Amino acid sequence: MNKLKSSAIALTLIALQGCGGGGDNSDTPPAPSFIGFSGNISGLSQFVTIAINGQEQTIEQNGEFVLDATVEVGTNFNIEIVDAPEGLSCDLSTESGVASNDITDLEVSCQGIETAAYSISSLNFDDETDTSVIATTLHLIDRKSGKIVDILDNENISNYITFVENGLPIDQLESFIEVDPVENLASSYTTVIAVDVSYSRRNVLSQTKQAIKDFLFKRDGTFKLAPGSKVAIVTFDDKVVFETHATDDANILLSSIEAIELGGNSTNLHGAMVESLNSWKNEVST
Repeated sequence: MNKLKSSAIALTLIALQGCGGGGDNSDTPPAPSFIGFSGNISGLSQFVTIAINGQEQTIEQNGEFVLDATVEVGTNFNIEIVDAPEGLSCDLSTESGVASNDITDLEVSCQGIETAAYSISSLNFDDETDTSVIATTLHLIDRKSGKIVDILDNENISNYITFVENGLPIDQLESFIEVDPVENLASSYTTVIAVDVSYSRRNVLSQTKQAIKDFLFKRDGTFKLAPGSKVAIVTFDDKVVFETHATDDANILLSSIEAIELGGNSTNLHGAMVESLNSWKNEVST
């Protein structure tokens, strides 16, 4: 009997040793097989097209970027500028290497020689047909610096803007162009606050209402927003309801906040966004 017990114990120990040997650590993540490229571009005017081992991508905005191109680990990569507007020169902080880890600090520095680019938006357009006068308010941005162009006058306007009629430049002998900078433009802005009142928000609705009050009012009850600012409040569950349309009346806003109540189970977030955006009306008058 003693011999049988000893054999059983010996077999158990052997089995445990077989299970406990030093195997692979399953928690260790596998090494990446491809690397990516990202970084920052400055001084851009219009666009540049970057190629990494022939994989091309066009960048049109200054700031941070992430390229779609990937390169297999262990292989060589080559980065180059393959297209840019005439007169724009760009330098790369990294041009080649062997792929090992993601390149996250690629710097592209551009300098324009004679190239200039502007973004123009028309704020309003008045056609006074009885006097043959067309008036428009323009917002002009230097795309390279991102700053407003505020130096326009009757002498230099043609350096920045070409006015055409039926596709042809307007003849200065047949018409005239006058430029009047608009300073201290009186303006008002509307903020739309959309509040989710679906049943899933039942435990935080009171905190949400208090947060809206803190956003709009100081502790003494005075309105925080700048003069001319207005606020609309929208609530949504399955329905979208304007508790108040755009107003600067503090009493109406406070009453609207207090009146917010818990709704149903559905959450029509898309509808709330559409209704809120549709309530905005951009209007400019000279």
